[in-house]
Amino acid sequence: MSFKDKINEALEEAIRASLEEKKKMDPVGKADADIDNDGDVDDSDEYLHNRRKAIKKAMAKEDLDDFDDFIDSLDEEQLDEISAKLARKAAAVSQQKAFDMSNYASDKDSNKEADRLQNKADKAMAHVQKRQGDKGAEKTGRLANKAIFGRSRG
Repeated sequence: MSFKDKINEALEEAIRASLEEKKKMDPVGKADADIDNDGDVDDSDEYLHNRRKAIKKAMAKEDLDDFDDFIDSLDEEQLDEISAKLARKAAAVSQQKAFDMSNYASDKDSNKEADRLQNKADKAMAHVQKRQGDKGAEKTGRLANKAIFGRSRG
């Protein structure tokens, strides 16, 4: 037997052994308490659970810290502009939801929900109009038309 044959045989044997011993992971969405999949729930599973929880918490805090640093770096004028854009976007989304619901309303409850959404959209638009004037209302209208019809109209 040549050296190459011995290597191939050893590789095949190693692959067969690993396939026989291979442990199945939990199906997606069906995780259980046996985190390390060793067949029992013990201290190692508790440790892994706590470790994952701590890592998730640290990552969330890091994201918040980064966002806080970003907000702190903005001056008052930049914050006002961001606030104005968010108000216009919120009003446009409210108008889109009201439009969609009114087109698909087929019964009393649906019509009631469509009216509620339209009232909410009207309040959001009134807020933009009061804070930003006609120019802000026009921008909001263009955003809403783009969201509803796929392109800006008017």
